[in-house]
Amino acid sequence: MWSSDPDGVENYYSMLKEHDNEITAEVVTDRGIEALPNIELYMVRQHMLEGHETEAAILTDSLLEHYPESLVFMGGRGRGGRWVTVQEALDRIAAEQ
Repeated sequence: MWSSDPDGVENYYSMLKEHDNEITAEVVTDRGIEALPNIELYMVRQHMLEGHETEAAILTDSLLEHYPESLVFMGGRGRGGRWVTVQEALDRIAAEQ
């Protein structure tokens, strides 16, 4: 879904963070998933792939601080995705590196 437009994801994230309040904290995507933790997770993965460890670390800290109980959707290579905790998702991303 987002992989075809990483810049669009960054812009959407910036817009949501610009209006950081209770309303944007509850925004969901068109598929009904909690937007901010899923976007931050996507951006962590992108930054790791691009070698931007500092940016990935900032977003990782944000995920762990603000969304420790959130579930995020992780797609698998060649298989369907599943819901996992933020920590499990971050562990899987770290293992991919």
